[in-house]
Amino acid sequence: MNAQRLGQLLAFASAVIGLGTPPGLSEVLADRGLAQDDQGIKPFVPSGTYAFRDTGYVPAGPSGSLVPLAAAGFVTFSADGTTSGVVTGSINGQISSATLHGTWTINPDGSVSEAEIQTGGPGLTLHFRDYPTLDGNTITFVNTESGSIVSGIFTRGSPAGIEQ
Repeated sequence: MNAQRLGQLLAFASAVIGLGTPPGLSEVLADRGLAQDDQGIKPFVPSGTYAFRDTGYVPAGPSGSLVPLAAAGFVTFSADGTTSGVVTGSINGQISSATLHGTWTINPDGSVSEAEIQTGGPGLTLHFRDYPTLDGNTITFVNTESGSIVSGIFTRGSPAGIEQ
């Protein structure tokens, strides 16, 4: 979504709820470099490699009782809608590592749906709803699996095309 389109959507939403039209929003965003920076990063779009951490509680075994979870790793979001990365986590004190590969798509509301498949470790397929900042450098996320209470944050370490 470019800055002009974002400005149009915000103007429409403002008009619908009676706030009037925000003057020159698309020009302000473009002037601040938020429409698109010199590295080809688009607003609201994950791009590049991010370090992440998450915490919460997940159901354990057939009883479904919740146990603590903490994890950290990195994920690369590619322009073709795929992801790859690694994670090390602690589930109820049991440490394991896994590689990740998955997919992501932008939702109509600007959030991102993400699915990650673990190879190794617990071998899970996980689903997330991600919320990137305008510059795409930070993404908050929540796990959308029924019964799980997990959230976290991604922080971009390198933009797309400048992988280490």
